[in-house]
Amino acid sequence: MKRDSTNNIYITNKSVRAKIDSYLEKANSLFANLGTKSSRDVGSMDMARAMDFQYMQKIKEIDSIFYYEFLHGKYMDDEISEFLEKVNSKTLSEYIEG
Repeated sequence: MKRDSTNNIYITNKSVRAKIDSYLEKANSLFANLGTKSSRDVGSMDMARAMDFQYMQKIKEIDSIFYYEFLHGKYMDDEISEFLEKVNSKTLSEYIEG
């Protein structure tokens, strides 16, 4: 798929930008709270990574141009595949729901 960064929904649509920014904030919060034993601590690095990847997949669904150009999506796609293989799970949801 050829991407046209001049038609990036993140840049042109404020509600899309707000939604993506919200997912990015939630993803960052996973790691900021890891190990704090607070209500936002997900318990393990693997769980934080799985949930982070899940947020990134939601971003990809909303704006694939932003995902591939600004979040280095090709590399993230590879990381997700490697992670799922490591934890012996078929999907991120399957791993998270446990």
